[in-house]
Amino acid sequence: MIKKITDPKEFEILCRQIAAKFSSENEKYGHWESKINPESLIKAWGDSRLLNFHLHVWANKEEEYDSVIMFQGVDNHVTGEKQWQEYFWISSNPKVSFQLLNRAKKFGKSLGYKKIIMFRVINYPTSDKLCKVYEKMGFKKDSEMFVSNL
Repeated sequence: MIKKITDPKEFEILCRQIAAKFSSENEKYGHWESKINPESLIKAWGDSRLLNFHLHVWANKEEEYDSVIMFQGVDNHVTGEKQWQEYFWISSNPKVSFQLLNRAKKFGKSLGYKKIIMFRVINYPTSDKLCKVYEKMGFKKDSEMFVSNL
């Protein structure tokens, strides 16, 4: 069942269960030299005010959480636009995954956002497939990010 997460205790459970569920994928395919850190997410966002007004989280829970999507409204000071930006998205079920995305898109639209920004982790095995899905959905590739140690 998909629901919006606004309670810090539920958010903590969600973060821990998602990190555990995807731990092997996280080791193999996560961001370059950076892995999902549930403690960091909980510390940064585990407050009801933040979960109600700044980070919008939807998750699917059967027995445990198996999918989550998180979005933020962002003021892009370069373009002067308010944008609805993906913060984190992971799912083991493609059908549920796109139900989460549709909920997030609908919510962002209801808040008046006109543009949506989505990301992908290049290292992930289905990354190229996801890129094609984004393009079919009308997304345009805009930029790339490069990461290195200092």
